[in-house]
Formats: sequence, structure tokens, C-alpha cells
Amino acid sequence: MSTCPNGHESTADDWCDVCGNRMPAPLDAPKAGEPAPAAGDDEVTCAHCGITQEAGHRFCEVCGADLATGTVPAVVPTAAAPRPDTAPTGRSTVRWEVGVAADRAYFERLGVEGVDFPTGVAIRSFPLADATVLVGRRSARHGIEPDIDLSGAPEDPGVSRAHCSFVRQPDGAYAVVDGGSTNGTRLNEAEDPIPVDVPQPVADGDRVHVGAWTTITVRRR
Repeated sequence: MSTCPNGHESTADDWCDVCGNRMPAPLDAPKAGEPAPAAGDDEVTCAHCGITQEAGHRFCEVCGADLATGTVPAVVPTAAAPRPDTAPTGRSTVRWEVGVAADRAYFERLGVEGVDFPTGVAIRSFPLADATVLVGRRSARHGIEPDIDLSGAPEDPGVSRAHCSFVRQPDGAYAVVDGGSTNGTRLNEAEDPIPVDVPQPVADGDRVHVGAWTTITVRRR
């Protein structure tokens, strides 16, 4: 058994079989605090999990380690947090999900040049069931497998590989966190993007805008 960065005991040694987070690197990988292997000027290699990714982020897009020190911040397992939205049996009475749509109003407000708005795109629904739900575009090279994968056609060119995450809060609701995306994450038609690495609580009906035309609507069931 191995312990994932979120504190779960997992029988798998690549991805946690409880929350899906990437497991720590094997013993022969660089240890926390050691210099990361050399990478290009526009890339950096995480000393904790060994994944190479775009430079400019403070934390690793895959394992969450501090790219300067290689250490992973301590995380209290979400299962231990109080959950007021529960029935007497302990089972949650609330379900959270998101709907992903091509939003023409957001596209026109942003005014991105050289990008065409897609037509006839159906709304896709994704559950928010895990402690952390990653939004982005799949990348085999970087080992990134988003829970909400926006890499399928039509692909929004403004979405980063690990763009943002929905993170469960102690009260059972979620907050959105921008992980250092190239084009930022906006909330509820705000003109300015939300701060990087700062959780922003979201409620039923809130709209999260990413890329050139993608809007993610939060739904509480």
C-alpha cells in the first residue's frame, strides 16, 4: 500500500485508486529538495513526481508539489472534514455537477482575434464527485489526464492543459482554483481573471469562464 498526496491508502502505485491523484514518484526519482533535472528554458521538471511541464507555475500541475522545493503541502483528507449536507446514514444528500457549453456571449465579450466560434456544440455534463476535479486538456507527454477533458473537438485553443480545478471545501461545496493558466479563469462575467492559486467559492448557478469561448456552469442537485 502507498499513500497519495491527499492521504489515501492506495493499492495502485501510479494513480490513487481512491481520489485519482498521481502517486509519489518511486524511490529512484528525485527526492524533495533536490535540484530538478535540466529542462528547456520554457519548461521545468518537478522534483517530486518527475513530470516536465511549462515554466512559470509555482506548483506542479500533476502532483501539486512546490516546484522550487519539491515538497508537497500537507493536505487533510477531505473525508475527515465536516459535511453538513448529509443524511443520518452519513450519505451525502447533495450532488454537484457542471455543464460545459460554448458561450457566444462570453466569446464576443472577450473579443479574441483569429478564433472562430463553434456552432452546434452540445452541452456536456460532468459530476463533481472527487476532492479535486481538474479541468484542462489531455496531454500524454506531460502525463495530464483532466477529469473534465476539453481536448475533444471542437477544441477551445485558449484552454491550458491543467487550466483550473474544482476543489471540495469543508462544508461539502466547491471552490474553483486557477492553477496558473495562460489565459486565466473568470467567474460570473467578471472582467478580470481570478487570482492564481487562490480558491474562489462557487455556488449553484455560478459560471466559470475559461479559454476563448467555454463556460462551465455549476449545478447543485
